[in-house]
Amino acid sequence: MDTLEQKINFFAELISCNYAIELTTYDQDMNFIQSNGENSHVFDKMLEYSDAKQSILEYSAASGQHYPVVLSDSFDLIWIACFEKKDGAVKRIHLLGPAYISEYAINSLQSKLDYHNISLSLRKMILNKITQVPIIIRGLYFQYAIMLHYCLTEAKISAADLQYVSPDEKESINPDFDEADAFDPDKSHTGVWAAEQRMLSMIEEGNLNYHEALSSVATLSRGVKIRTTTPLAQAKASVITFTALCSRAAIKGGLLSGMAYTIGDYYVQSIENAKSVSELGIISHEMYEDFVLRVHNLKQAALHSATVQNIHDYVQMHIEDRFSLGDIAQQLGYTEYYLSKKYKKETGSTLNDYIQQKKIDHAKLLLRTTKYSVQEIGDRLHFSSRSHFSAVFQKWTNQTPKEYRVENYRN
Repeated sequence: MDTLEQKINFFAELISCNYAIELTTYDQDMNFIQSNGENSHVFDKMLEYSDAKQSILEYSAASGQHYPVVLSDSFDLIWIACFEKKDGAVKRIHLLGPAYISEYAINSLQSKLDYHNISLSLRKMILNKITQVPIIIRGLYFQYAIMLHYCLTEAKISAADLQYVSPDEKESINPDFDEADAFDPDKSHTGVWAAEQRMLSMIEEGNLNYHEALSSVATLSRGVKIRTTTPLAQAKASVITFTALCSRAAIKGGLLSGMAYTIGDYYVQSIENAKSVSELGIISHEMYEDFVLRVHNLKQAALHSATVQNIHDYVQMHIEDRFSLGDIAQQLGYTEYYLSKKYKKETGSTLNDYIQQKKIDHAKLLLRTTKYSVQEIGDRLHFSSRSHFSAVFQKWTNQTPKEYRVENYRN
């Protein structure tokens, strides 16, 4: 008969064949005991900063059955906590992770570090180690939780038994708000329409530079205001509505309607089965990213070679960064001359023109949906001056930035 330690070690070896994910053991008070990874000291610090340890301890103290916990921390990392019991009491806590379930979460890390005011030395360590954190399919990650729970308890459970905890969930789902304001469009939806349109246009375009739009809209609204009995029901109604809007945007972007609605139905089922607001956040991010990537891949596959697709991807992903043709060529492993010539031959336009046009497309989006000044938008897109930005904008639109905003801006 294998000992418990042998079972745990075998489980850790088994999942390491697929993902480099750490398994860390704590005592019942969340004091570190051991880990099979090399980054446990850094991740342990992140757990402390995000109050995730405290959340696990609170669940452990309040729960009787001690089902596995899926924990979403304030760094957008996902952890799984499973409980080893002896004589009815928790003896050790085994933490699987961290992992990401989307690239969106990785791209938001810098702002999360700023929020926590982390020291430069620890920040450097985190940014170095975070590249080793795997992106895992949500369903597979949850299967790992079920497997680890079985190793520890020999009890069989299903995904429906998993519990979901977020350190800041109490604050994020607080239902106490002024009902009069909540149903007053002028008060509750200020800026939301514009942010929503920005997000949906990203899907319709298959635009990979969607991370800022996704993070900004989350701070603007609790979602669709529907009178429901619980905050979870309110959140589900909002995410289901958002999923329907995303499906329609994907259809406008060229995705077959049958496929778009099938994908939407899949996520709606996951939403209806969700057991916490933090789980809904995970599902909504995954759904949004799924639609963006499907439309993006569809548009690119129909038009250009892999090299030109990679150029377009690079420009979209770095649209607010300072870069040159040489940077793109170096990233793709070609000379600047070869890349420019190939692009011109395949598309009929110059690469410089494409970059300019995409910058102006992004400027139009910012003019429609944000309150950034013309100067600020020009600076974000690295034009040399406001007059240069205005001249290029007018070249592609036959309008000045100010004229375009007057006609198209909606708060």
